[in-house]
Amino acid sequence: MDAFLGDIDYRDAIKMNLFQIGEAVNVLSDECKEQIKDVSWHQIYGMRNVIAHGYEKVKDDRIWDTVKEDVPQLQKRIREELEDAGVSVD
Repeated sequence: MDAFLGDIDYRDAIKMNLFQIGEAVNVLSDECKEQIKDVSWHQIYGMRNVIAHGYEKVKDDRIWDTVKEDVPQLQKRIREELEDAGVSVD
C-alpha cells in the first residue's frame, strides 16, 4: 500500500483500470448479469461513476481495498463462469 499511496501515477493508473472495469460492466447484457447474480454489478459501475465524476472524493484506502480484495474475487468468479461455459481463460 505504501507504493500505492506514495506514487500518484500508480494511483491514477489503478483508478483508470477500475474505471475501465466499470465501463466493461456497463456494456454487459442484462442476461449475462442475471446469470452471474452473485456479483455486485451495480457497485462496480458505481465505483466507475465516482472515479469519473467525483475524482476528489475517491478514498485511496477504498481503492486499495477494492484492488486487493474485490478485483481478485471478481476475476475468480468470471474465470469460473467462463470455464463452466467451456471457454479457455489461460
